[in-house]
Amino acid sequence: MQAYPSVFQAILQNTLSSGQFPSIWKRQKLVLIPKPGKPPGDPSALRPLGLVDNLAKVQEMPILDRLTTYTEGQDGLSERQFGFRKNRSTVDAILAIT
Repeated sequence: MQAYPSVFQAILQNTLSSGQFPSIWKRQKLVLIPKPGKPPGDPSALRPLGLVDNLAKVQEMPILDRLTTYTEGQDGLSERQFGFRKNRSTVDAILAIT
């Protein structure tokens, strides 16, 4: 990326303007992380972690920023929407209805 920034920028611009995300960027490497205090032979003792291509992460950042700005803005998601949002938990949802 640092060696050829103009090429990198052109690739990212092309994916945004075409709406096509290269299929190789969609691949993940699955790594299983053992959970502490669990028996090693138990499948539930492993936490899956998907490693994504760095170019994919860089490409997704501006899209995520735009979506977050929209969903967290004045006309975005309802204040009662707690799932999949930063700084909101199931405890917050329970407290909101009590």
